[in-house]
Parts: sequence; structure tokens; C-alpha cells
Amino acid sequence: PHLSDWYERVKERPNYAKGIGEWLNDKYLELMKEKGQEFWPQTKELIAQGYTSA
Repeated sequence: PHLSDWYERVKERPNYAKGIGEWLNDKYLELMKEKGQEFWPQTKELIAQGYTSA
């Protein structure tokens, strides 16, 4: 619930439309979904191992 509330507030900010909103399109979102699903097993494993970039 906190994340969705935060996202709603972010979308109301003046620069959201220019910086994010104008870049969203169905083809790109579908590609993000496809690649996200493809790499999820690796991501899940890194999370389980407590991986950090530092």
C-alpha cells in the first residue's frame, strides 16, 4: 500500500509526464515484461544470496 501511494504522488509531480510518462509505450512495456521474466530466476537468486553492488 505504501508503494502505490508513493507512486500516485510521484505521478502528480510536474516533471513526471516529461521524464517518465512520455516515454511509456505498450511495446516498450511488453519488452520490459519479457526481459524481466527472462532474468527473474537470476535476480531471485541474487536476492536470496543477499547480493549488493557495494
